[in-house]
Amino acid sequence: MLEERKKAELKISGMTCAMCVKTIENALNRLEGIVSVVVNLGAEKAYVTYNPKMTTVGDMKEVVEEAGYQYLGVEGEETEDLEAAARERDLREKRNRFIVGFAVGIPLMILMYVPVAEPYFMLAVSAPAFIYVSRPIYSAAYRSLKNRNLNMDVMYSMGIGVAFVASILGTFEFILSREFLFYDTAIILASFLTIGRYLEVRAKGKTSEAIKKLMGLPAKNCCCCS
Repeated sequence: MLEERKKAELKISGMTCAMCVKTIENALNRLEGIVSVVVNLGAEKAYVTYNPKMTTVGDMKEVVEEAGYQYLGVEGEETEDLEAAARERDLREKRNRFIVGFAVGIPLMILMYVPVAEPYFMLAVSAPAFIYVSRPIYSAAYRSLKNRNLNMDVMYSMGIGVAFVASILGTFEFILSREFLFYDTAIILASFLTIGRYLEVRAKGKTSEAIKKLMGLPAKNCCCCS
């Protein structure tokens, strides 16, 4: 007797690369009763075949969120408002972060060319901005490492982290001299990465809206078939 199987299309937000796809697929596949999982990055969906006697959509929601991504419901449910709200919130947060990053990073870059620039002052100004702008990058890197995957966030976090730590060491003249001050570089790089993510989310939103509009258009009768 064949086991009972059901299919579900999960809507997932927060994926940025192929490693995110792998992370979600691995997380879902660890659930008992999962038959197959295919995650589509562009559509932001996970197509799951499962045994409903062994696992539920609620279990899938839990593991997706534990992996660090946002579960937006199942295809067929009225979740358009939820998706739009989540996307708008994400865009607003990213916009605020890169605005703060450039507002602090550009003046710091100018100060680097001032001979009397005070390293301790630069550290005090840059530390809160760096933490604020780069926190999502480090959070994504942590989730990736936690799930035993390497994605671009791990590489990004290493790059901007090395620049910032080197600046701290140079400020206190421990191992490095004060020639190694890259506070502006660390913040501006993190801001550029955030702009990239902002544009990516906005483009996905417009593509999704365009597809929904196309699907809602009524089919035209062909005159040659009438």
